[in-house]
This record gives sequence, structure tokens and C-alpha cells, in this order.
Amino acid sequence: MTDGYDVRTAYGFHTSLRHDEMGYGSDAVLLNLVVLNAGFIYVRATEASRDLMSLVVRRVETENTWDQTILSESVFLPSTPTYKSPAVTSRMMDYELFLNSLTLFRELRHTGQHYTDFLPAVVHVNAHTDKAERMEAIVDRYVKGNLTALDHLPLGSGR
Repeated sequence: MTDGYDVRTAYGFHTSLRHDEMGYGSDAVLLNLVVLNAGFIYVRATEASRDLMSLVVRRVETENTWDQTILSESVFLPSTPTYKSPAVTSRMMDYELFLNSLTLFRELRHTGQHYTDFLPAVVHVNAHTDKAERMEAIVDRYVKGNLTALDHLPLGSGR
């Protein structure tokens, strides 16, 4: 799943670097991606995914880097003369069906009828420190049908 919260951040977006002194061809196009969320992923058993997981484990054990950064770099960075990519195929799950809590509290609950009718497959409470309170409210909303269960919660944790 993605840590993105809208179409642009969930699936990537382009920006560019300008080098005006170059004249024609002065733009370098960049693809920006928000990190993968290691809290909810599906990995198919393949040689490439085994190589990916081995690389992630090795890096987590030896680097002082956030696990999601390591996972995202390991999936997305291409091979170079000094680095061999595991060359996995990646697909991003539908960011609204496989929600992170930022998407739910920042975006979805403000979409009117879409929010009222919406039923996610998964909600991963990853962007808030008051996890237990939010998880209980999410269960009230989506399992028990209380349409106002999330209304009292602010965008952020506030703590």
C-alpha cells in the first residue's frame, strides 16, 4: 500500500528541473513517488521477491534508515554500476480501498456522498499516534455502521 493520500501522491507525479542555459532540452523530468507503506503489502513468492526481502532484511539490520524508505528504495531504484536492483514488479493497490489513516482523515471523510457510501477493504492506522482511539472509531464507522463515528477526531493526532 502507499503512504500517498490522493491520486497524485499515491501513484506518482512528474516535476522537472530547469537548466535554462541548455536551451532546447533544458528540462530534466522527474518522477516523484511517495514511499510504500510496509505495514500492509502483498508479496508473491518469486525469485525477485526473495531477493528483495533479502536486501531489505540486510539493510534493516545494518543501516539506521526507516524500514519504509529501505523497502521503497529497494523496489523502485534501478540498477547502477554499484547496485543491483532485485527487479521486482510492483503494483500499487487502490489507495482508497487499501486506506492509510492520512487518506481517511485528510481526504475521504470530506467527500460527501462518496464517503457516506464508501467501504474500504483495509484501513491501516499509520499516520496517527492515537491509534487505539482511531481504530475503535473506524470499527464503529465501518463495522457497526455509525456514520458519525469519525467526526469527533481531528485531522492529526494532536498529541
